[in-house]
Amino acid sequence: LMKGLLNLSTRWVYLSSTIILIASLVLVYLDIIDTQLSALSIGLALILLPITQINLLRSAMLRGLTKVSLSEVPEQIIKPICVISALALLLYFNIELNLDHAFGIVLMGSVIAFSISYTFVHSQSPTQLKNTVGSLDIERWKKSWLPLALFSWVHIANSQINVLLLGALADKTSVGLFQVGFQAASVVAIALAVINSVTAPHIATLNAEKRISAIQTLLTRSAQLATISATLVLAVYCFWGEALITFIFGEEFRVSWKCMLILSLGHLASAFAGSVGITLQMLGYDKSTTQLMCVGFAVNLLISIILIPLYGAEGAAVAYAGSIVLWNTLLAFKLKSATTLNSTIFRVVMRKPS
Repeated sequence: LMKGLLNLSTRWVYLSSTIILIASLVLVYLDIIDTQLSALSIGLALILLPITQINLLRSAMLRGLTKVSLSEVPEQIIKPICVISALALLLYFNIELNLDHAFGIVLMGSVIAFSISYTFVHSQSPTQLKNTVGSLDIERWKKSWLPLALFSWVHIANSQINVLLLGALADKTSVGLFQVGFQAASVVAIALAVINSVTAPHIATLNAEKRISAIQTLLTRSAQLATISATLVLAVYCFWGEALITFIFGEEFRVSWKCMLILSLGHLASAFAGSVGITLQMLGYDKSTTQLMCVGFAVNLLISIILIPLYGAEGAAVAYAGSIVLWNTLLAFKLKSATTLNSTIFRVVMRKPS
């Protein structure tokens, strides 16, 4: 089944990438989309699509095999090193950088990451996986695929809807201020994102082994570590946030500090709730996770429409942070009602209701 799932996933990525590639070429050729890019840049960008997706798929495979550190090496370490090295060479030889060069450099880094990710997956896969014929359980996988896909789409929409509404209901200045605050605040959430990558395969394994107490210990320690990290970053932002934004982005973005603090508080609440979303997904409650994400998105949309005309970027920040707090609160209650687990920083085992 594992071999069949990996084969099916790879074929699906190649198929979907090919469809997008062909559709994009047709739209550009018919002038339905005006990219203002050269034919070479368009070609390189489209070639990047399947390569990048396969790299991400292989990273997911390695995480599933609990090789979390190796899973991050190709895309997060090797590829950036290759890109930076190529840019340094261009600067050294005083070669002017253009879009064709940029796409070519990124493609080169992606191809190298592609080769390394293949080597990692091949070397870390169980021997049984290499020597078996894959089998499929399409009906079972379809039940998880749609909620997880919908979750990803809604998650992306929730992170972008504020920018779109700011552009429609406010002005470009507010969009820029919000984006700066959003990017700075995302640093608060880095620890939890890393922890989720590490804990997800372990939660699935421990659940298969019925080691509920071990899952609880893992969740508590993870939430505590994420909260400590988020609190430290937020403390730095409280005291030196304005100075950091001014130094990195410029004096005109100093007022993004309030947006950054509001969004950072939302991420702190998420860290306090711990790995609740990924836990529910690993335990098979992916539909509930998606439904509650939709609730958070709807609340974000509603509050944004109300507050953005009144407060601009800060109103958008309140809406987004509020949706994070609401979503994580609902997830924590769902985990409490469905299992005996508590994902927050407090090790309190919740009784499953009769």
